[in-house]
Amino acid sequence: MVKTRYLNFICLLALAIITFISEANAVTVCSQNLFRLGEKDKPGSPGFERQKNFLVSRIKSAECDLIALQELTTSKNSKSAMVLELLSNELNKTMRGKSFKSISGKTLDQSIGNAFLYNEREFDLIDSYSVHNRPLPKFSHRSAPYIDIRSPLVVVLKSKSGLPNVIAINYHFKSKVGGYKDKTNTDFEVLRTLSAFGVREELDVLKYKYPNSIDLYMGDRNGGQRSSSAMVLSGELKLEDFTNRERGCEISQTGVALCRPEVYGQMDMLPILYLKEKNEGRKMTTYRHGSKDLILDDIYVSSEDKSYVEDTSGHLRAGTVGEYRKGSDHLLSWIELSSASR
Repeated sequence: MVKTRYLNFICLLALAIITFISEANAVTVCSQNLFRLGEKDKPGSPGFERQKNFLVSRIKSAECDLIALQELTTSKNSKSAMVLELLSNELNKTMRGKSFKSISGKTLDQSIGNAFLYNEREFDLIDSYSVHNRPLPKFSHRSAPYIDIRSPLVVVLKSKSGLPNVIAINYHFKSKVGGYKDKTNTDFEVLRTLSAFGVREELDVLKYKYPNSIDLYMGDRNGGQRSSSAMVLSGELKLEDFTNRERGCEISQTGVALCRPEVYGQMDMLPILYLKEKNEGRKMTTYRHGSKDLILDDIYVSSEDKSYVEDTSGHLRAGTVGEYRKGSDHLLSWIELSSASR
C-alpha cells in the first residue's frame, strides 16, 4: 500500500513538472483586426472604451504574447499612436505578468495600417520594418507594377522561453469592396495573389538572414481558403504556375485558381486554423458574411515548425476568441508555440 502511494505521488509530481515546463516554454501568437478602433469613436469616448474593452477581453482570454493587428486607424487626424498606447496600457493593467510594447508600420493607405504588440517579458526585439513602397512580383514583364499599399509589417523576436527566434509577417490584403473597379474582373483577387507572392518572397529573404527560426505569417487575407491567394500563401501554387504557359494557371472571376491537377504542390506553410478544422472537426471560422462562415484570419506556420504547434497527442494548439460585432467584425485567432512536444 505504501509503495503504491509512493508511486502515485511520483507520477503526480512528474506530471506537475511536465505541465510546468510546458507552460514555461509556451507563448501564444494572435491575430486581430481592430475594426478601425478610434476612427469613428474618439479615444476616451464611451464608444471607444466599449470597443477597446471587448478587444482587451479577447486578448486576455487567449493569453496572447504576440499580437498582429490590422486596421489600425491612420486617418488624417491620425490617432494610431494613441490607440496603440491606450490598448497596450489596458492590457498591461489586466494581464498579470505581461508587459506589452507596440510597433506600427509605414503605410500608403490613407486610413488603415498594420501593427504588432509583443510581450517584452517573453520576447526581445531583434528587428522590425515595413515592406514599404516595394513593387510586387508580376505575372508578366509587360504587366503594370502593383504595390501593396498596406505594407506588410515584419518583426523578428528572440524568445526568452527557450524557443528559437520567431519571424512574423503581418499582412492585410485588399478586400472585395469596390470590386467593380477592378479591371481584372476578379474582385481584386489578382492583387491579393500578387500580395501573397510578395509575403512569401519577403519570408524567403528573412529565412536566409535568420536561419533556424520559427517562421510565421498571419493577418486578414480577405479571401477563402481555396482562393488563389490562399493557395499561394500555403505554397500549393508557385509564381511559375501562373507565368509559365505550360503550367497554365489562371484566376477565375470567383477568385479561384484554375490549374491542372498535377500543378498543385504540397503545403510548406501550414494554415493552422484550416487544418485544425479539416483534421479535427473543430469549427474555426473568423469572419461571417451573411450565412457563410469563413476563415480569413489564419496563422501560417512553416511545415518544418509544425511540431511547435502540436500537443503531445498531435493535436494543433489553436483557436478563435470573441463574438461578432463585439469589438470587431473579425474574431481573434491564436496559436500556441511550445517546445514541450518536440
